[in-house]
Amino acid sequence: MKETKSPLTQTETVAFYGGSFGGALPMILLFVTLAVLSVLGYSSGKSFWAAAFLSLMVGFLLIKDKRQYQQILIDGLSDQSLAMVLLTFFVSGVMSVLLTIGGLCDGLVYLAVATHVPAAILPLCIFFLCVLVSSSTGTTSGTVAAATPVLLPLAVTLGCDPALVMGAIISGGYFGDNLAPVSDTTIASAATQECEIIDVVRSRFKYSVIAGAISAVLFLWQGFRTTQPITHAEALDPSSLLGLVLLVCPVLLVIMMLKGKNFIYALMFNTILAALLCLVTGKLSFSLFFDAEGVVAQGLGNCMNAAVLCMLIFMVIQILKVSGVFARISAVAVAKCRTYKQAEGIVGFLAMLGAAMMGGGTYSILLSGGLARNLLKNFQVARTRGANLLDGLACGTAGLLPYGGAVLYAVSCAAATGMVGSEFTAFSFIPYNYHCMLLIAVYWISIIVGFGKKFEKDEAR
Repeated sequence: MKETKSPLTQTETVAFYGGSFGGALPMILLFVTLAVLSVLGYSSGKSFWAAAFLSLMVGFLLIKDKRQYQQILIDGLSDQSLAMVLLTFFVSGVMSVLLTIGGLCDGLVYLAVATHVPAAILPLCIFFLCVLVSSSTGTTSGTVAAATPVLLPLAVTLGCDPALVMGAIISGGYFGDNLAPVSDTTIASAATQECEIIDVVRSRFKYSVIAGAISAVLFLWQGFRTTQPITHAEALDPSSLLGLVLLVCPVLLVIMMLKGKNFIYALMFNTILAALLCLVTGKLSFSLFFDAEGVVAQGLGNCMNAAVLCMLIFMVIQILKVSGVFARISAVAVAKCRTYKQAEGIVGFLAMLGAAMMGGGTYSILLSGGLARNLLKNFQVARTRGANLLDGLACGTAGLLPYGGAVLYAVSCAAATGMVGSEFTAFSFIPYNYHCMLLIAVYWISIIVGFGKKFEKDEAR
């Protein structure tokens, strides 16, 4: 048996033709190709597979030592985050189908029609509800998992644009991801900038509220602009209320996350609970569970496009990780820094670059946090200010990446409901992710005009 090479270390740099640019080119090519394909109408997730595979082929051509490439790709597939993402895709996909066949959507539609809820305000209501969930749990993915199987079918059935609804869900998810004291990005930003979490949350609140308030206005406007209310005379059948018993699953999912249960534990528990409730109510049978077109097959099949794309993207990201491009860009940026505003601008740039490189906010903060602390310390910029710039710009960027973990998860959850077709991709709802766009705008305006600026001497008072 051949000896297996050990994984490349995080600090090991691999040589590419073209230096840092050559190492970054596969990721640049992926992002550009995804955008071009969307503009040209190649909206199928399988077309995006081809874009990612093209990036992998370019990476192979650019790496100098071709023998290293196999291990780089294996390391990408071995990433713990990828394993977590795929597991989440599969379990939540099955739970979503169970909620659908159990009649939860029918029950909610009955209530909405009976109480005359205007369909046009649903995107705004969904945004606020997701803000509450994410602010309590601190997780975008958890918010998406709890809200999408329930709220997307309800809103679409009543005439709302699915892209706008998913934009409201993920916007609300990132609100808490950025602000909540239990969020991993909040914890990481506070830890890397050597400050207390409660101080970070207090100082960050004004930025989040500004971005959130403007987002709410936009969701209300777009709700009235895009919604085409649908009349559901059949929804007045009281027997559909039986499906509301399944509402306990997403509610319990949120409660369990608040109690500190890990995400997969909570998802699996509530998937089993949903299956039992469907059995009791007569909605699930042996054949429906095991059939080739049954619950499990549908649940896994619905998220397969996003799962394959996610695996390909993690391999592309691994190429970027080992190229050393971030370290080189950081060194050049720091060498050019002369004022505190330049320092803040560099921190903001590195937070966004790290998120674009890693496909998520937490890793970006951990990657650039130490450098940001040392840089801002030279100009006596307050520690909470550095934490806020890192978190706000990393989260804002991550939510707008078509290959970001939470974004791909949202695509998977939407597909699992059966309310969107194969043409529904991240590019469908990213234009409606207003909160992330506004986080970026608010923080860059803050850097440029000095809004919220604070120095170490101010924090000492």
